[in-house]
Amino acid sequence: MGVLQQLSLLIWKDVKLRIRAPVLTLLSIAWPIAVFTAVAIIRNDFPPEQHTNCYYNAKAMPSSGAVNFMQSYLCDLETACIPGNSSTVESNAVPSYAGASVSQVFDTLEPILSNENVTDSLNDISGSIETLMGLANALEAGINVTDIDYRVGDLFKNESHVAWFLENVIELDPDVVDAFLNSSININQLLELTGYVDFYRITCNETELMKYLSFPYGSDPRQISKELCRINVTSIPAIIGEFQEQLNIEYLLLQVCKLLVFRSNHRE
Repeated sequence: MGVLQQLSLLIWKDVKLRIRAPVLTLLSIAWPIAVFTAVAIIRNDFPPEQHTNCYYNAKAMPSSGAVNFMQSYLCDLETACIPGNSSTVESNAVPSYAGASVSQVFDTLEPILSNENVTDSLNDISGSIETLMGLANALEAGINVTDIDYRVGDLFKNESHVAWFLENVIELDPDVVDAFLNSSININQLLELTGYVDFYRITCNETELMKYLSFPYGSDPRQISKELCRINVTSIPAIIGEFQEQLNIEYLLLQVCKLLVFRSNHRE
């Protein structure tokens, strides 16, 4: 039997099978037609779009720090493909996410925590924990620590250096500096300050200023308020740094201890 005879026999057999199963034959013909028709319709309704090259932001690993690691994932949850050539991204650097809340908090705290004056003050406080515990016990016993009369100048290790700083660096009037350093602090009013403290709201208002400071006899509170109000906002960080460096924490704790001893002896 030749090849042509075998081929014709197979075709004749297939035709017989198709005739005996007309439903299956129709389905085998209709199914491909339906699939290709659907593909043609979809392609016609949704033509192809040309997409340029894109890249994904680099992700920080745990070794780069907890904050960077969490930000690189939490601040880019969608993991969107950014248009452009990945070669334009400088060394595939991890984005900084400067606008993130965590970054803003760290940026705000970093200058404070890196300030040696602040860390030195914290070290001084940690070394006086027993005295602070005694103060806490005194407060629980009802002793009023606001009875202490604090002279501003006594709060600093070197009062003359603070005076020189205010007169020559901040350029305040010497009489105003002298009245400020010899004034007394109203602790009750000071303890009522909470949240954000508006420096200019207090210093530029004579009445508000006198709530917190009691100036020596003969001083002019209006002139003092006017002089303090003209301090440039850019000078405030320098003033805070100078006050932190010169703040005599040992003196404050000593005054509190003296009060505790006095009250204890007075009760006996």
